[in-house]
Amino acid sequence: MRLFICVLIALAASAAAGQGSLQLKAVNSAIHADSSIIISWANTIRVLPGFMDISARESGRVDISDSSLALGHADNRTISLGDSGIAVVGFPLPLMNTAGPDFAVFENSFDGKFLELAQVEVSTDSSRWVKFYSVSLTDTLSQLGTFGTIDTGNIKNLAGKFRSFYGTGFDLEELKDSSGIDIMNINYIRLTDVIGRIDHPFPVRSSDGRIINDPWPTPFATSGFDLDAVAVLGSGVSVVNTREAAQLKVYPNPSAGLVQIEAIIPGMENLKLIAPDGRLIRQFDLRTSGLTIDMQDLPSGLYYLVPSDKTNSAIAVILNRQ
Repeated sequence: MRLFICVLIALAASAAAGQGSLQLKAVNSAIHADSSIIISWANTIRVLPGFMDISARESGRVDISDSSLALGHADNRTISLGDSGIAVVGFPLPLMNTAGPDFAVFENSFDGKFLELAQVEVSTDSSRWVKFYSVSLTDTLSQLGTFGTIDTGNIKNLAGKFRSFYGTGFDLEELKDSSGIDIMNINYIRLTDVIGRIDHPFPVRSSDGRIINDPWPTPFATSGFDLDAVAVLGSGVSVVNTREAAQLKVYPNPSAGLVQIEAIIPGMENLKLIAPDGRLIRQFDLRTSGLTIDMQDLPSGLYYLVPSDKTNSAIAVILNRQ
């Protein structure tokens, strides 16, 4: 009888784990690096490199001599954070909560099975941080080895779920009840490498309290989570939360190349044309009311018109020269 009860308990636990796995399979979108919903990319970064092997710290930290590899378009050129390493990225303009995923984090898994994971947090002011609720249902009875594999369906809200050129999507709507941040004005994303080792004192736990098991050790210069890029997602023409931008009349939008601006905004003298990667393309004088912006020499895509020096004020303009 005792054996029978133990078998029933084991079967119930297995079924529960299977149900959890199935529930997670639909969580987090895979966003291709060339997806049309990508409107810009992270353009600033600060990094605290982690260790090649956190259990042997004398081996040193990973070398991040060129952190710019993690900026701009995902191109499979990465920086490795190392065990427990941290990267904080910023953007040309604040992220805002829209329908569906709002940003995507790109790693460089070569097959979508050997996964190195990172926890994800966001902040409005870089002081108060809120972490996405994460889940890892990967078995923790034994340590995944250096080149172990993970079922991506068992992972929720951890970056690094998908193979190279496919970013893990995150939806700010999930944080709508969090205090200390404004999900319509997110300026920073923080990524922290999951060490992956399951025994004391190294375990990193997901939000539900489970130990996160991922491949360990990886005692190389490329140890830990490999950050390729962070993309800002959106669709259509949007006005970013701003009183000033609302006073600008911009047409036609989308445009084939010539954009008309109608407005005189008191106290504002300049209007900046910003590329999706944050580059200043041109600057115009707002003191005249009938302004025409010529974009015929620019490639098709989404651009920002930013009045004066307002960092959270912009109108998105779609240029379609076809």
